Amino acid sequence: MAVITISRQFGCGGEFVAEQVAEKLGFKLFHKELIKYIAILTDTDEAKVVKFDEESHSSFRSVMSNYFDADLFSNVFKDEKINKVQDMVKNDETLSFFDTYADQEPVFDSKKFSSMVELIIKNLATDTNCVIMGRGSQCILESEPNCFHIRLTAPLEDRIQWLRDNEKLDETKAEEKIKAIEKRKKSYIKHYYGKDIDDPAIYHAVFSLNRFSTEQMSDMIVACARSFLKF
Repeated sequence: MAVITISRQFGCGGEFVAEQVAEKLGFKLFHKELIKYIAILTDTDEAKVVKFDEESHSSFRSVMSNYFDADLFSNVFKDEKINKVQDMVKNDETLSFFDTYADQEPVFDSKKFSSMVELIIKNLATDTNCVIMGRGSQCILESEPNCFHIRLTAPLEDRIQWLRDNEKLDETKAEEKIKAIEKRKKSYIKHYYGKDIDDPAIYHAVFSLNRFSTEQMSDMIVACARSFLKF
């Protein structure tokens, strides 16, 4: 299957590019859906799982915890729960899960959490032509054939303006949020994969959105994908 991974600086509008790329190619887009899949497979509250996503990553939390059962990962895709995930992928369903749970605060052990993310991403990449947003997918699939890894960037001042326009933050709050989330994303990739998220060597191409509209950028990525990937 053909896979495009898209890593983006927070506030550059990369999620809109990813949506357009997926639509133009007829690929499925996986972004926040990955959190739902982890929640399903681990019977865990989605709101608790999201605390360990890349934009909320805490190295201290991931190192100091041990939530998942290690046996889960050896047969997770043989378990009946994976059928729920596969049905969601096939039917594009939006579901709501797990409103109430046990009282314990789930915290992810770093090795086990990364194993879960890797299993899901590799499974999707094996079965589905798709665009995958973030979650270290460029590292997880770095040695897999028929994958195209993209990094999207924009100048800080453009990203600040994007947050001011879309989240109604003042300039100071927008800059603080961007820097905080970028720090967490950088830490996430370093912690789990030992890579620098800003290293151009881990991508096939790095594009800046400051000179292009999202429509133009998506057209360029689609053209590259059609030339580079087999699908």
